[in-house]
Amino acid sequence: MWHERQFRRPRRMLRLALTACPALLACLAMAAEQRAEPIGEYQVKAAFLFNFIRFAEWPAGSFRTPNEPIAVCILGSDPFGPALNNAVGLHNIGGRPLVVRHLNGVKEIGGCHALFISSSEARHAGSLISKAGETGVLTVGDSDASGTPIPYGTVVSFVLEGDKVRFEIDMDAAEREKIRISSRLLSLARVVKSPPK
Repeated sequence: MWHERQFRRPRRMLRLALTACPALLACLAMAAEQRAEPIGEYQVKAAFLFNFIRFAEWPAGSFRTPNEPIAVCILGSDPFGPALNNAVGLHNIGGRPLVVRHLNGVKEIGGCHALFISSSEARHAGSLISKAGETGVLTVGDSDASGTPIPYGTVVSFVLEGDKVRFEIDMDAAEREKIRISSRLLSLARVVKSPPK
């Protein structure tokens, strides 16, 4: 399966990291060092996800206490293996630790600050999220097996171009979720707008 493939050219991934930001490079280098194996697609996506969180700002009231953890939730099958925990486990953002939660369904979205939507949820994720009625959630959509972003109105969508992981940011979705995205992150993204309904 696509998510189980390892890229044969880790140097290309590291070059991509160099064009992104130092924190992403550090995450990838640490992961490669610890495993002594090629950097895979979902190691790269896990490091990107950490940086999406790092360069986002949530609306007032999203956190109940000053040190409440940032909950990074996964809806659908988990393609990361240990990569996501490795990317976020040793870090904190603004004094907040990050915790990873696996959801059994959309009803468990409450309390999530970032939500990764697996490609296994592609067919019905959009309607489920709209029914959940949550705002202030940084939604991140996976790409499908062809590398195309899955169109369910997430704030960030992964795209694969050859062996490179890219991402799109939907500014309408960010506004809907009341999430502010740093210009530093926007400068690295393909900025898009939601199609009219």
